[in-house]
Amino acid sequence: MSLSDYKVVDHVSIDYQRLVTIQTSLTGSDAKAEKMVKKIEKIVLETLQKEEAHYGSYQIEVKSRNGAKLNK
Repeated sequence: MSLSDYKVVDHVSIDYQRLVTIQTSLTGSDAKAEKMVKKIEKIVLETLQKEEAHYGSYQIEVKSRNGAKLNK
């Protein structure tokens, strides 16, 4: 499974060796948002772990359609 499988993922940006930001169409009040955020984080972490020797460590932010951070 990849991020492109999720219709809520609008954009992914990467700040080299620092931050991965996933812009979504989710809202903070969406009942399914927390579960979806966890799935998105898992996919990103799995992808980064495969390439960790090349890329180092990243902070992951999943954001709502309004730019509010959804993950803790």
